[in-house]
Amino acid sequence: MSYVHQHLMEDEEVVYQTHVHWIVFIPWFLITILILSAMFFVPDTPMIIAAIRVVAGLFFMKATATLIFYWTSEYGVTSKRVLGKTGLVRIRSLDILLLKVEAVRLDQGILGRMLDFGDLIVTGTGGTTETLYDVPSPLMVRNLIQEQASRNYSDAAQHGHGEG
Repeated sequence: MSYVHQHLMEDEEVVYQTHVHWIVFIPWFLITILILSAMFFVPDTPMIIAAIRVVAGLFFMKATATLIFYWTSEYGVTSKRVLGKTGLVRIRSLDILLLKVEAVRLDQGILGRMLDFGDLIVTGTGGTTETLYDVPSPLMVRNLIQEQASRNYSDAAQHGHGEG
């Protein structure tokens, strides 16, 4: 069972759930491949080949750690909150009530626009900010957060639970 589903409150439903974008592990695998391919272009001395293997091994370990990060990270939008968890050993979680969301900002570069990923910065009341890194389809997720927040504000106002 996923982190988001395990942490639902009473009468709360999952609206959207995702992992971080696959782009997170591409740089480490590419660097590892480049380092390993360097073995074909350098002098064939045992010391150089050993050094390349050690460096490639270190980069492969980082690539593997990033892959584990990818598998163990998830974000969710529910009918009441924005949730997220990243990491396996060192866990970072976020939980923001939609009634407390003031703004959702998108940070997306050119590569993010081409491959449809970006960072969402969620600002809550009191100026607290939480960042959801490398979110796939960030415009859609931002719209979902805003729609759900709007519904929560409307429901709170109708039932006399508005802030103020």
